[in-house]
Amino acid sequence: MFRSSSVLLTKLLPRTLPKSGFINPHNSIKPLAVKCSFSTSNKFNDQNGQTDSFEVSDKEEKLYSAIDVLVKGHEAEVLESYVRFCVLAAEELDIPVNGVLRPKFIIDRLTLLKSKHIFKKHRVQYEIRTHRRVVQLERLTESTANVFLEYLQRNVPAGVAMHVHKWELERIPAHIREEMVKNMSKMTPEDWKRESKYAEKMSMKKKTSNSDYEEYHTTKKYLLGTTI
Repeated sequence: MFRSSSVLLTKLLPRTLPKSGFINPHNSIKPLAVKCSFSTSNKFNDQNGQTDSFEVSDKEEKLYSAIDVLVKGHEAEVLESYVRFCVLAAEELDIPVNGVLRPKFIIDRLTLLKSKHIFKKHRVQYEIRTHRRVVQLERLTESTANVFLEYLQRNVPAGVAMHVHKWELERIPAHIREEMVKNMSKMTPEDWKRESKYAEKMSMKKKTSNSDYEEYHTTKKYLLGTTI
């Protein structure tokens, strides 16, 4: 089920208490004033503090079947702590988390002379390791994804890079839908059984492993319709 963005905003925004001495249990906690059109420029802004309403755009939202949040850094402990924060935040906001992948780290080695000018055979190697973690999210709307990713980006620790890969769901074009309707009217019960079995196989979900992500990441530049 795709999560609503209004519920997400009320959970992420800070809360305030009324100034008077009497605390009404129904009005004691209110979200701060925010003007939100679900763009990356004006989320979580409280400049004037005059209104208590949300401005939500009426345009049709995009739907994402999955979102991969790739974080990279040189400190494995820092990455583990940040990934734990991302998973806890997603679980608190009822955002489905498929899992966390831990691909193999990338090693960069530099071989330099131990001495400045002499003793060519005496060398020393310096190694730089880049650790990677992937948080897999599922079934998000455009507004929910923008707000949640903005929240994660604002809490990125120093020395950690982030890359987001989204899988968007799109409607079938009208000319293809017309042909589908014509073909469906000609189908026999045997054809429906065959198609239902095929649909069950397609719906069976296999959890992505670290090796699968490694293979996808290394061959991504050779796939059609993908950019690095």
